[in-house]
Amino acid sequence: MEYKSPYKGVNQKDMVCLATNENSHGLSEKIYEEICNDLKSVNRYPKVSNGDLKQLIANRHGLMAENVVLGSGSDELILYIALKYVKPGDNTIMANPSFFRYKDVTEIAGGSCKLVDCINFEHDLETMKSQIDDKTKIVFLCNPNNPTGTFMPIEKIEDFVKDVSPEIMIVVDEAYFDFVAPRETVSAASLLEKYSNIIVLRTFSKFFALAGLRIGYAVGCEAHIKGLDAMRSPYNVNSIAQAAALKVLEHLDELTNQFYEEINTEREYYYSMLDQLNISYIPSSANFIFIKFGKDCLKMCEQLKDNGIIIRPCDMFGYPEYVRITIGTREENEKLFAALKNIIEMMRS
Repeated sequence: MEYKSPYKGVNQKDMVCLATNENSHGLSEKIYEEICNDLKSVNRYPKVSNGDLKQLIANRHGLMAENVVLGSGSDELILYIALKYVKPGDNTIMANPSFFRYKDVTEIAGGSCKLVDCINFEHDLETMKSQIDDKTKIVFLCNPNNPTGTFMPIEKIEDFVKDVSPEIMIVVDEAYFDFVAPRETVSAASLLEKYSNIIVLRTFSKFFALAGLRIGYAVGCEAHIKGLDAMRSPYNVNSIAQAAALKVLEHLDELTNQFYEEINTEREYYYSMLDQLNISYIPSSANFIFIKFGKDCLKMCEQLKDNGIIIRPCDMFGYPEYVRITIGTREENEKLFAALKNIIEMMRS
């Protein structure tokens, strides 16, 4: 699928950007200053082993550094996973709608991707299971799901894994996991001790506000991670991205408390405003909401754009009456709903 940037032809500095699920709140000035100190060493190549960073990540998940591989965003690792496990004639399975990149990388590797329609905007795990055949190499589970924001508890994932051949890789993409409530929710990484065919993806782009630096990681059993690590170039993650990720993890508790509270507060604000406008939506476990605008969806997106607000129409996901809107700051969100209210009033008059 050709990627269509929602920001094409516009100056993002002049717009309220609510289309690509970044963390609109950003990091504190203190952390930015700490990261900037590492700019003094950009004349040197970045660390190849990433040892300190991998150890901090491993500690977070109760794993060893050997269970971690870093990528230039989790996108890079999704591609490596497909190239490693999928050969021409093989297939993968994913939910529909879900993150389109899974289909793209499958086709790059020479395989085909089976799309299994969601039920009530959630993964239909039983049908996904029934679609597995002797050519299936990977099942992709996006949790929370992009673009619907729905979440599967760990029990559902484990029940699915139990019933699937250990020869099939289960890739659980937890790009938005840190937004999930309650905070004690258990990650699929907790299953790695019992199942060697699971790879869990995480990113620093979303919750931890480092989208522009491109850094993510995968955790899995040592053998699979070693294979993925061998595929990456020695300097695939730049030194500033590594330094920023280290700073974020050093301030983990502080940032988690801050971002978690901010996003949850604004999510409830969205629900309240959408209810007032009588607009239907899917309750979300992420930092975005899947919203039904109806038959005038694309027209409303253009009108919002004319008002300086960019959101993501979901026709590319096969849902032309829906949009996905990133939860922004209170100022951004108030601008969105003021514009949306005016647009709806004009359309109804």
